[in-house]
Amino acid sequence: MRWLACTSLCLTVAFSTSIVAQDVRSSTTTAELSGMALSLVESSPECLLQWQGHGKTGEVKLQMPPPCQFHQGRDGVVRVVASQGKQYILVESARRVKDPAQGCITFVRALAIALRTVRVSPHVSRVATCPPFQWDEMMFTALFEK
Repeated sequence: MRWLACTSLCLTVAFSTSIVAQDVRSSTTTAELSGMALSLVESSPECLLQWQGHGKTGEVKLQMPPPCQFHQGRDGVVRVVASQGKQYILVESARRVKDPAQGCITFVRALAIALRTVRVSPHVSRVATCPPFQWDEMMFTALFEK
């Protein structure tokens, strides 16, 4: 098992990832990807993900404190990583700690969109960094590893 800042679906040895910016409409709390409209809603005490598309709707509590937002690239557009037939995006929630010199505690959770379904990673990563931060591509898929 690999050690990462996060743990979580085993990746095959050979996989390819690429950043995809087209076909995504977004703000920090809404995104449309592969025909699925995604929304982040503040719901005390945790953020709620709602989705709709292809005749399906759903919602799930993300086990992350509000406010939450979709991770964005340097261009301000929701960052998407494509791998193994799926499109992955990240949800982030950051809070400053009491001592500003210590920075932030940031929660990160991944979403996978494929075959007209939305999957939420079984793991939430907690890292000590403040956004904006450009996560490496492994973060998008690693939260699904076992």
